[in-house]
Amino acid sequence: MIAMTQKPQQIGVRLNLTTSVSNLFKPMADLLGRYYSACLGKQVSRQQSWLITRANLFFCLAAFPADYTLLLRVAFALGFAYSVLACKRARI
Repeated sequence: MIAMTQKPQQIGVRLNLTTSVSNLFKPMADLLGRYYSACLGKQVSRQQSWLITRANLFFCLAAFPADYTLLLRVAFALGFAYSVLACKRARI
């Protein structure tokens, strides 16, 4: 949320930083999208590649051994289940 006391220059700097970060990750997202498209044999959008990546991340956090508490591991497993359902809803 933008406070009313901020100067227009500060808001512009924040927007430029957000745009720069977004432009930095777009090529990586496109690369992942092409990889997932090749693996699945159908075109995958940037949004769908984000859903697949999120499911992979939650699976790794839930399944691989680390010094997590049981509650955190359960949270990661629930995140994985939610991500898989989101992938299914997106027809991936």
